[in-house]
Amino acid sequence: MRTTASTRSRNDRHAAATLTRGFTLIELLVVIAIVTILVSLITAVGSSVLSGGKGRQSADAIRVVESAIDTYYDTMGTAPPAFATAFRPGGPEPDGNSFTYESYAAYPMADAVDVTDGDESRTRINAVGLFIREMENQGLGDVFSSVSSELMTRWDGDADTVELNAEVNTTDGGRQPELRTIVDGWGNPIRFVHPAWDGAITEESNRGNPSPVGEFGTAVRPITENLNDTAYDYWLDPSRAPAGFVVTDADQFPIQLLRRDVLTEEDRDEWSLGPAVTAIGDSDGGFTHGGRPYAYSAGPPDDGIRSDPSTTENNIYTSVPRFVVE
Repeated sequence: MRTTASTRSRNDRHAAATLTRGFTLIELLVVIAIVTILVSLITAVGSSVLSGGKGRQSADAIRVVESAIDTYYDTMGTAPPAFATAFRPGGPEPDGNSFTYESYAAYPMADAVDVTDGDESRTRINAVGLFIREMENQGLGDVFSSVSSELMTRWDGDADTVELNAEVNTTDGGRQPELRTIVDGWGNPIRFVHPAWDGAITEESNRGNPSPVGEFGTAVRPITENLNDTAYDYWLDPSRAPAGFVVTDADQFPIQLLRRDVLTEEDRDEWSLGPAVTAIGDSDGGFTHGGRPYAYSAGPPDDGIRSDPSTTENNIYTSVPRFVVE
């Protein structure tokens, strides 16, 4: 059929009217919704890829620590000691290779928090750094030479964030020395669990009772003499102290109170300690297999800032520990 001039004119007018009219409100909303969904999908995929990369990086770092544990067993024929000796912050420089108790202190190789100054400080003990120091003390420090410079740093346990590649500082700061430390993909030190310090470490757990809901358990003395005539003042028998160290000397045992507690969802729901203490657990509360240490990462931040080791489904393990069956 031949198109007449009038028909073409009507079609042109209709097309012009359509272009002038543009999108309706519904059409615009549909387009916006589609764009929003696409952006969300792209963001989610990108976040997943990023998290997966950090997870793999963390697992690789954990494997280095696990390999070092094997090396220690193969070389020494036993588990690492419960305490590592390290240069005490603020003490005199040791003279060459000589070992003086005035310049060294014993630190518990515990995946726990140092609450000597109270709950508000909650300084994390640098357990993996202490393990590295023990390896160095035995001439086995080279096993960590394969660790990427992005993951090997120095840390004294006192900061919430780790300053990568910081210069060593042995003259001031907190109770813990700055030691070589391996961090995970999120920049948090890998955690090292020694069989002497596994499970939950609180006075309540020592008595066989759970911690009160919404509260942390009561801290314990790591290895000081029984000062108050109770059976719950210390966690380890004083015979576990390094030879030559006096367990009542605070200079030789700077960490006087520690706690390794794990929080439940009920704790978080009924938290009652107020804003000074956040509902982030001290540890995963795991038990070692056969007295063999294990390492883990607390994984990505649970609140956007900090990683909570108590949320074990987010933790990264290469050797999964045993957990208490509630």
